[in-house]
Amino acid sequence: AAAGSGGGAPMNGHGSSGGGAGGAGDPAAKLEAVVVLDDLSKVLDALTMWVEGAYEEQLDTLFTCRALPLLLHNVLAQNPPASFDDELTSFLHTILGGSAKGVMAIVASVRAVCTALAACAAGAEGGYAASVATARRAAADRLARTIRGYRSSASREGAAAASQSAFESVVASNTAALAKLPSSVADTRALFQKRDHHEEVVAAYNDRVAQLRGGVPSSSSARATTGAVLEPSVEFGSAVSRLAPHVDHGRVQRVRASLDAIRREETAALAPFSRDEAAVTEELVSLRERHEALQRELRSVEAALDAATARRQKLQARKRDVESTFATRVSALDAENKGIVETLQRADAAAAAQRAVSDLDGKLRALVVTDAAAAASDAAAATETRAAWVNAVLEYAKTERRCVEFIAKRIVDGRARLDSLAKELASYEELRMGESQVAHNVRDEIVKVKANVEEDERTREALQGTARSLSTDLLALVRAAVASGRGTGVLAPFSEAEAAALRALRTELTAIGVNGELPARIGNVPGFDQDRAAALGLTALIPKSPTLSAAAPKADPPAAAVSAPAAAAPAA
Repeated sequence: AAAGSGGGAPMNGHGSSGGGAGGAGDPAAKLEAVVVLDDLSKVLDALTMWVEGAYEEQLDTLFTCRALPLLLHNVLAQNPPASFDDELTSFLHTILGGSAKGVMAIVASVRAVCTALAACAAGAEGGYAASVATARRAAADRLARTIRGYRSSASREGAAAASQSAFESVVASNTAALAKLPSSVADTRALFQKRDHHEEVVAAYNDRVAQLRGGVPSSSSARATTGAVLEPSVEFGSAVSRLAPHVDHGRVQRVRASLDAIRREETAALAPFSRDEAAVTEELVSLRERHEALQRELRSVEAALDAATARRQKLQARKRDVESTFATRVSALDAENKGIVETLQRADAAAAAQRAVSDLDGKLRALVVTDAAAAASDAAAATETRAAWVNAVLEYAKTERRCVEFIAKRIVDGRARLDSLAKELASYEELRMGESQVAHNVRDEIVKVKANVEEDERTREALQGTARSLSTDLLALVRAAVASGRGTGVLAPFSEAEAAALRALRTELTAIGVNGELPARIGNVPGFDQDRAAALGLTALIPKSPTLSAAAPKADPPAAAVSAPAAAAPAA
């Protein structure tokens, strides 16, 4: 009905209009006509009513045609108020099902893109506005692909097999990409590409270990943070690049610094509200998931209760009939043999009690054997995956070390260049040439070099942050394996080969600059066997103090340390 009455629906950036599609027989055309209408609330209401009455095959049309990206583009273009998020959450939950956490994550991403694009739209020049429109379409398409993938994975049967397939696909694709990269150490671009591929492999193994055994910390958040810093941002049209040519570069940098300072103040002022909002959101997600689970359980229990009650009533009636028959026979036998029957019945009751106890003991023993066999099978798979994980982390750390050394050397060179430029500028000022064009050029060069050094420092901090997360994961694995050696865990102890790989990995992490950055109170954790760790040669992983904790990012290394970080790094 909405599509049929939308004769004048405007074009919404994707080339679809609301007019004329309502009379067509194609469901996809009708959906695409509805989702571009202006009233988003009515659009979602109409779609929800249609979904509730649609078959599964009809619902697939919503995801196979252009309706979903068109709807998302409409939302991004209108940037509705925050109150609209609840309506979008309800609609996505209707079409996706799955967990409330996944749906709310999608809504949060849509809201973040809306906010970002609204800020970009402030550019008045025509070329910039066109770039924003292009970005909006690209964002809508990307969000739609992500939602389709989430629906597919959430509804796919055999989640374990799908997870294994995805894991193998990630490892295989990155391994193939690594094989194609040149081995020359002088190729900086290839070096950082290797680093990224190794990180993807490590993250896949880390997640797989967590899926198999649970309890192993994941580096996903650290990896996401690193990627946000290292990966190039999408160019939607830089406002700075479109300033008039006469604007001084130094002035631009000063304005950027002032803007960054204001944003930092804003972030600090909003931090308490953001924390509270995150906590309330987490509670809301938990309550929604619990509500849905309880509703499903209640429906299942009610159906099972009705069926069980009916079966029990029938069985009890039949049981009473059988008992009545045999009670008559026992009464007749007792009348003929007074006293003997009572004695036999007592003996039978005692024997029955003994059998019940013996049967329970046997059942429990069999259950223990079955559970032990299952645990052994799971532990074997987890231990094998753990060994591959350690080797993958080692390869990643070797590449990461070279990246950190490259960045550190560039920082040292940049600071040396800054010192040289500062001396050159001072000499011009001594000669009273401070206002000359040459002096202005030197100042501009100082601003550029300083910006490059600061960017390199942020990059190095991100690289070291990933390595710190890996160090935490490494220690968690050591604790689990050592505890298993004492019979308190589920993972098999480390083999000598794994121990050797761990020692090599510790050397690489130390060279990167994260030595000693381990969680606090490890020495006090029950089940951590110091002797067992020493026997495997893992004493370097045992903190020297129970208060040892993650430290702040390291200070910049001296030039000598850059060329030989392994020799200059302090002992663990």
